[in-house]
Amino acid sequence: MPRFFHITIFLLSALYSSAQPVLVPQMIRHLLSHPEKGIPIIEGTAKGLIPRYLLPPKISDEPEYLVKTPKGLFAGVSGTGRLYQIGLEQDTLIFRRVDSTYFEGYDFLPIVFTMSDTIYSYGGYGFWKNNGHLRFYDPINNDWNIVPIDREVPATSAHSFYWFDGLKGELYIGHGISLNNGLIGTGDPGTNLDDTIWVLNIHDRKWRKLGALTKGLTHGTNTPWGIRIADDPSRFNILDLRNNRRLIASEVAILRTQSWLLKWQPQFWYSMDSTLYFGDVQRDLFDSLHLSGADLKPTQYKVYDEWVGEKSEWMDDWRNNLLALAIPVIAGLIFLVVRKPKKMSPPDINLEVTDDDYDDTGKDEQEMQTVDLIESIKGKRMAEVFNNTELNLIRFLLDRSQEEATTSIDEINRILGLSIKNESIQKRNRNVVLTTINQKWALIHGRDEKLIDRKRSDYDGRNFEYFIHSSVIDIATGYFI
Repeated sequence: MPRFFHITIFLLSALYSSAQPVLVPQMIRHLLSHPEKGIPIIEGTAKGLIPRYLLPPKISDEPEYLVKTPKGLFAGVSGTGRLYQIGLEQDTLIFRRVDSTYFEGYDFLPIVFTMSDTIYSYGGYGFWKNNGHLRFYDPINNDWNIVPIDREVPATSAHSFYWFDGLKGELYIGHGISLNNGLIGTGDPGTNLDDTIWVLNIHDRKWRKLGALTKGLTHGTNTPWGIRIADDPSRFNILDLRNNRRLIASEVAILRTQSWLLKWQPQFWYSMDSTLYFGDVQRDLFDSLHLSGADLKPTQYKVYDEWVGEKSEWMDDWRNNLLALAIPVIAGLIFLVVRKPKKMSPPDINLEVTDDDYDDTGKDEQEMQTVDLIESIKGKRMAEVFNNTELNLIRFLLDRSQEEATTSIDEINRILGLSIKNESIQKRNRNVVLTTINQKWALIHGRDEKLIDRKRSDYDGRNFEYFIHSSVIDIATGYFI
């Protein structure tokens, strides 16, 4: 009975505390007043933003960050994956947990940013080392998933020099730091700074090495034009990473920026509509600075020395490279001289749709199949050209494509009756059916045009998803529906 009594009191106290009106900080009110807008990055952290009764005691003192998408304003807890959507009801802040993360401790102080309506988290420290992993929040499964990228550039928001370009969807990382407390001599942030600057394209998930940062640069604040460096608190200097140049405030803007920079130290910074905002949610301080690109003047100073290492190494070994290029050229000439002309020249149709490089069909066999295909469709109507299996797949893809949805490999396997087959047979048969459909379509219309196309999955870049190409949906609907 006493145990039941204590549980009841606890639940009632939680309900009572969650319903109490709280002072809504000006900055939070401003962010909530623009529900349709997303903000590429909100820099900074605070403690105590999320009510303590919502958090386990062991993480209640961890830094908390803010992130804003067109879907809402969210607060996250560093190192945990916890994510709360913030709402305002009758002048009371409401925090609703939206994630289902169980594990924690792997991503303290990550770099959090948004693109479109997706929340991304990069890097962070955990399990005695920092990492260079790119993660995104999946609102369907209410969990964080990994995004495979071509290399790992370890970083944290506390030690690294970073800028997110919301227009191009690119993340710049400088002063990458490898912290590993499991190895001797790699656990001190002050001894492992790397001046190399990299840029990650979020769309194709590939890193590009830009060069080496000039000495003396320290991270400041993300702005739409670059990073405001913190070397001189009385000035407004910008590192334009996109164009590799430094910018300074014009004479007209100097007084305006100085009066802003010499104020109190804010917890959060963000920009919206050519205005920079900064605030302190605990002291309820909030201010803004209107600034445009016209207020900034370029200088002759670069942000980084451009990297030309690969070109130099190639030129240093020019003899070996020349020999390597000559061998395939000579082999190609010999092949052209000795090969016999073919008796048959079928149409050159390259319309294969495969989800990998798997294909054990010989070239001669493929050419014969194309010739046979031409003969098989002569004089036939559209409905007679495609068999029932092909028609079922085409009609299913049309239905999904008209709803602007794609079709997964698993769904295609189910339609083709391949679900219980092994992976090798699935690949072989699926590729044959998809390629044959595209070849028939191209031959009927007399041009190299695909009916079925593909793109990489938004959730797992290792897999492909399929759809009817938008340019032929209307024509295909008239034929098959």
